[in-house]
Amino acid sequence: MTEPSKGLTLPCDLAGFQTLNSAYRRLCSHSGPPPKWESLDLLDYADLAEHMTILQFSALAARYKVLFKGNTLARYTGHHKGGTFLDETVPEAQLRYLTADLDEVRTRQVPLLKEKTLVWRGMDHLTYRILLMPFRGNAEDVEYILNVLQFESAEPLADS
Repeated sequence: MTEPSKGLTLPCDLAGFQTLNSAYRRLCSHSGPPPKWESLDLLDYADLAEHMTILQFSALAARYKVLFKGNTLARYTGHHKGGTFLDETVPEAQLRYLTADLDEVRTRQVPLLKEKTLVWRGMDHLTYRILLMPFRGNAEDVEYILNVLQFESAEPLADS
């Protein structure tokens, strides 16, 4: 089931977030399904590549495969390569929440924007915004999800 409003109002300062969101809104019909993956030209958003992750849902495996991961996310996760499944690289505690968000985007067929603060490797806290945008593959179902991250704060752990 889709909702009438496909775009989001984004409170993000990262250059390109608003532009990408506007492009997504243009690609969507007002009440129709999400756009097809090939309708988005990622070269138009090369300045955001380091903040992007491209995920493909495998219905057969019921898992998300990482096709591409930008350098910003790779620095925080320590995993630089695409071609792996999400559950092979994300710790179980975070995987549960991330998978729930991805499943929501896939089934509702609408973008999702969340802001989260958490303790991350070697940091007191890390605040980030995550924008998940659904895209169809060859069928009407959502097969691809474009994930864009904006990190707001990160403070090193104090020496004890």
